[in-house]
Amino acid sequence: MLLRLHGWRLWISVSLGTVVSAILIVSVMSLFLKGEVTWDYVLTGFVTACIVAPPSLGLLSYLLGELARVESSAALQESRNLLQSIIDNAPIRVFWKDRACRYLGCNPVFAHDAGQQTPADLLGRDDFAMGWAEQAEFYRADDQQVMESGQARMNYEEPQTTPDGRTIWLRTSKVPLRDASGQVIGVLGIYDDITERKNAELALQQRDRYQRALLDNFPFAVWLKDTESRFLAVNSQFVTLFGARSANDLVGKNDYDIAPVELAEGYRADDRTVLASGQAKHVEEEIIDGNGVRKWFETYKSPVELDGKLLGTVGFARDITERKQIEQELKRHRDHLEEEVLERTVELTEAKVAAEAANRAKSVFLANMSHELRTPMNGVMGMIELAKRRMIDPNGRDLLAKAKHSAERLLGVLNDILDISKIEAERMVLETVPLQISAVVDHLTSTLGHKATAKGLRLATDLPADLMRQPLKGDPLRLGQILFNLVGNAIKFTQQGEVILRARSVGETSEALQVRFEVSDTGICISAEAQSRLFQSFEQADNSMTRKYGGTGLGLAISKRLVELMGGEIGVVSTPGQGSTFWFVVPLGKRAQTIAAPAPTSATLKAEQRLQTEYAGARVLFAEDEPISQEVLRGLLEDVNLVVDIAEDGQQALALARQNRYVLILMDMQMPVLNGVEAAQAIRAESLNKITPTLAMTANAFDEDREVCLAAGMNEHIAKPVDPDKLYETLIEWLDNRGD
Repeated sequence: MLLRLHGWRLWISVSLGTVVSAILIVSVMSLFLKGEVTWDYVLTGFVTACIVAPPSLGLLSYLLGELARVESSAALQESRNLLQSIIDNAPIRVFWKDRACRYLGCNPVFAHDAGQQTPADLLGRDDFAMGWAEQAEFYRADDQQVMESGQARMNYEEPQTTPDGRTIWLRTSKVPLRDASGQVIGVLGIYDDITERKNAELALQQRDRYQRALLDNFPFAVWLKDTESRFLAVNSQFVTLFGARSANDLVGKNDYDIAPVELAEGYRADDRTVLASGQAKHVEEEIIDGNGVRKWFETYKSPVELDGKLLGTVGFARDITERKQIEQELKRHRDHLEEEVLERTVELTEAKVAAEAANRAKSVFLANMSHELRTPMNGVMGMIELAKRRMIDPNGRDLLAKAKHSAERLLGVLNDILDISKIEAERMVLETVPLQISAVVDHLTSTLGHKATAKGLRLATDLPADLMRQPLKGDPLRLGQILFNLVGNAIKFTQQGEVILRARSVGETSEALQVRFEVSDTGICISAEAQSRLFQSFEQADNSMTRKYGGTGLGLAISKRLVELMGGEIGVVSTPGQGSTFWFVVPLGKRAQTIAAPAPTSATLKAEQRLQTEYAGARVLFAEDEPISQEVLRGLLEDVNLVVDIAEDGQQALALARQNRYVLILMDMQMPVLNGVEAAQAIRAESLNKITPTLAMTANAFDEDREVCLAAGMNEHIAKPVDPDKLYETLIEWLDNRGD
């Protein structure tokens, strides 16, 4: 074809072919670049152009070269786009700067942290223009250090102030940014926000500091061990105790590293016990501190579990060395005191034995003295009574009455001495029996009324009727004794005027009545000084009164002791020119119902007359070894027409009781061969008189003597000297109620 085309036609053809091919190729390439045709379509166009326009081959070669270049640029752009997409969507912040620390680019999340809208807003700007301007100088220095050293700086943590003023924490890495020739042209950095994790770490560190401060401020040593007894943690007290520099010096060590073998073995044994039992243990043990000093510690060890797994043991140790030293010192003192107490106890025991022996000797002496004094007094008063009964001459009867009065005074002194002795020896026992105040007062006035009348005094009573009728219980004998002492003293120390006995209820409970008794007189005044010692033994208001008025000074002391035994109190009020008032308050028990008082015998003459008529000829056994007492009682009994058998000892009394039946037996206690108690027991056991009323009539006048007699089977106890009237009343009582 080229051969046929020559001249201008050839030029035109070539030109047209070239133009057409060029147009075709350009059109196809345009369509391809727009994405409207495929590569296959392009190749087809190129082939067609080559066929129709061979001159376009040169252009085709050029265009193909251009096409390859365009295709390479598109791939590069696609790579760039992919890289930018990766950077923009990365979960971390990415940025890069030039050598002047100006931003060349970043991802959107970094731009947001910087307080900017888009990455483009940062281009060409430095950190001083960002929201963290306060840290800009630090960042610049850090960037320059990386660029100048050419060394990367990886994964370091740093704080950052956000545009809104918050402080966040970053984990940052920076590397030098190099060009194709390896020259450093800037810095590339990434970081992620670790604020949440950092805050958690800081909170954990703060908690650890609090816990450490708490442990270190405990006033005792604290430690934590694993199951192999290795220390996991200790507090400062523990560190100081063992002389270490810090807790780290002890962590990982065991007891053998810090204590002698013998102590370490004990510590390990305790740990094993706690771990095996799962129970806490409390011990007191010795510890040798870092200075080699032995100290005592009170230690608590407990197992530690987490999620059901045994981790080890926790321990607390409190220094008790000072307490132990005090305890040891106290023990030494206690041991010393115990030795002294033991010695003193031995001494006191010996003294007690001696005192008891002396007390027994005193009691025996008092009993013997009572017996030895009462026995002759029984003879004196009994003989006076018999003589008086047989005396017809009035002068003789008067003399005998005076003799009897003197004997009664002597007996009163004897009774006072015995009473105070019994009280001091704590042998006085009060009775609790039915009691009526009216009966006690009637007996008192009948006994002392004639004495008041003889001195020209008026003895009056002021007693509420309801109180007199009140059924009470107590010890009427001792209550009467107190009133007898007070009224008797009032009569004794009053020369003119009156003596008044009053009684009032001053308090009440469900079980008792508080009764206040007062004895007022118009006699001598008692000074305050004298009142303070008035109730002491052997004391009177004025010792000179003993010579003027007589008396032992025991009456008020006995009264005070008796009132106190009853649970009451006693005192005195004395006014010059008006006399004195002695008072006492005692509780008297209530009774559920009134027990009728025995009908008065209207004089013991009635008892004496009844014996003479109703029991005349009745046979009575009397056991007594003292001849005068035999004679006195025989006379009194025969005066009322009783028949009397006399036994001089208990053995004779038993023999007579086996042979004869008696209506009544009178028995002395102290007799030869067989005493009264033994004789009474034998008579009760084997004789014709097993149920015969048996009365002890003895000079043994103590309460325990009465108890012994009653325990031996006797029915009553009559103390010598014998009062004939009392004797006759007692005989009638038992004869009327004897069992047949």
